Amino acid sequence: MGGVSSKNKTKKTQSTGRNRRLSVTAGGQGDGGSDGSVQYLPQGDRKEEGECGSPPLAFYSFSQAGYEPDHVKKTNQDRFLNYKDAGENKHLFGVFDGHGARGHEVSEYIIKTMPREVVANQGKVDSDIISGMTAVFKATDSALKKNKSIDCSLSGTTAVTVVVDRSGIEPQLVMSNLGDSRAVLAVEEGGKLKAIELTEDQKPEREDEKRRIHASGGRTEPLMDETGEAIGPCRVWLSNMLLPGLAMTRSFGDLVAESVGVIAVPEVKTVPLPSNAKFLILASDGVWEFLSNQQSVDIVARGSHGMPAVEDLVLRSLKEWNQEEEVVDDITATVVYF
Repeated sequence: MGGVSSKNKTKKTQSTGRNRRLSVTAGGQGDGGSDGSVQYLPQGDRKEEGECGSPPLAFYSFSQAGYEPDHVKKTNQDRFLNYKDAGENKHLFGVFDGHGARGHEVSEYIIKTMPREVVANQGKVDSDIISGMTAVFKATDSALKKNKSIDCSLSGTTAVTVVVDRSGIEPQLVMSNLGDSRAVLAVEEGGKLKAIELTEDQKPEREDEKRRIHASGGRTEPLMDETGEAIGPCRVWLSNMLLPGLAMTRSFGDLVAESVGVIAVPEVKTVPLPSNAKFLILASDGVWEFLSNQQSVDIVARGSHGMPAVEDLVLRSLKEWNQEEEVVDDITATVVYF
């Protein structure tokens, strides 16, 4: 979630100093509709698994709704996307972390629109996959902002996607990200698994991101409580208003934040897929808030192959949240096995 609230800190957040998930813009009712082979579970949880390509890639996704105080499940604003036909032997996987009152609608719209934009921009994706994926992100954001049925003035979603491209002689991963969802690759070295971070979180603490926000007239600072103590992470604000309070500097949607430099232009890069790669984790920051990259890789590696390993990662993240916070974020992870 990206917004903030004037709520007082709970006992747990007083002890940790984090208070990450209190939000003025969070909320809303309802969930997105069923899409394809996704299995919808009670209270907005969802899971999906499958194979694609030749030789086949196995993928597993699991999304756990967060909790409000008193352990009441909230609307799950996270979504995942497993799109098998991003081109000849190209497969698109993504995780999206919605925020704001209509964040669940934004993330649902993105997962339904992005595959259409991949098809519309297929020539660009096939000829120059970096510029092609940039075009896909821009077109998807443009379609969202033209859609009058979704109010994205104070709502949006992060995005982290990977195209597993095995169309050429040397297979590669094409990473695209907005915000603070993240991709981590597990490679085997010396009989042990090593975590390699493939994307860099786009947060107000990053100097290059901060400069853009300030040049656009925005502020970057934490929320302050009644005593002047900083609450939680650095956030993006309008120059003279306590809005929007985003904890990231790039996202889909977020029209108000766009006025102070929050953009939907992804950072895109290609990474050769090494022969010693074992699996890839894509996850919302519900995982990364309390678990390191290496811890996450180790949890997946220790678990039974497939959905049980992904569920282990999500449930371990949930345990960490429950120990540290009164409010628990939605937690979503996809693991692609090579």
